[in-house]
Amino acid sequence: MTEKFPESCVSCETFHRKINLLLNPYDVSIDIESAEKLVSFWNFFSHWNKAHNLSSVTDLEEATFIHFADSLFPASEKEIFLKEKRVLDFGTGGGFPGIPLSLYFKDCQFFLLDKCRKKTSFISFAAASLGVKNVFPVNALLEKHKGTKYDIITSRAVKIDKKMFDLCRSILNEDGWLIIYYSLSQKPVESEFLSHVREYDLGNRKRFVAYYHF
Repeated sequence: MTEKFPESCVSCETFHRKINLLLNPYDVSIDIESAEKLVSFWNFFSHWNKAHNLSSVTDLEEATFIHFADSLFPASEKEIFLKEKRVLDFGTGGGFPGIPLSLYFKDCQFFLLDKCRKKTSFISFAAASLGVKNVFPVNALLEKHKGTKYDIITSRAVKIDKKMFDLCRSILNEDGWLIIYYSLSQKPVESEFLSHVREYDLGNRKRFVAYYHF
């Protein structure tokens, strides 16, 4: 028997409208097809979350702000995510920001790395169920994942200290980008390679994203 997943109480049309209201000021918008896939992804996520504790956020309306719009803010820097770029989402957890960004930048390859096998197993299942062909789960520690180079690394939920910063830099190709999400209480890693820091508005809070160019 096919397993059934709970339907979201927020309609796809409402989700589509609300997320674009948050993204439009930064010249970002998602189409209705991507919105449908993100809502389906959330239904899968909610089901797995009950058993595997992927996130403390359980409501799609809250997740629209906390997870989905937040993940997509770097899409405002379209010149970074050029066609066929290899993107490593370090510490992806339940797939943020990797899954939303992969649906926006369909011509890039996204490698979603996490040390927790349950989380990468979920990503594998969700990507296959949604027919997302440009997502590749990686179950590994970054310290032991040095054999492959990437053009872009994103990190949204991992504390990046100087040691981790240098490790990320070591697996980036020449002309690569490191994109780190910060809260208001955090400070970006100081580096001569810091290109710029951009502020994004999430309604009742701010998000800062630092862009390092090597």
